[in-house]
Amino acid sequence: MKQAAKDLQFERAAQLRDEVLRLKKKYKL
Repeated sequence: MKQAAKDLQFERAAQLRDEVLRLKKKYKL
C-alpha cells in the first residue's frame, strides 16, 4: 500500500515537471 502511494506521488511529480518544462518552452524562460 505504501509503495503504491509512493508510485502515485512520483507519477504526479513527473507530470508536474513535464508541465513546467512545457511552459518554460512556451514562454522561452
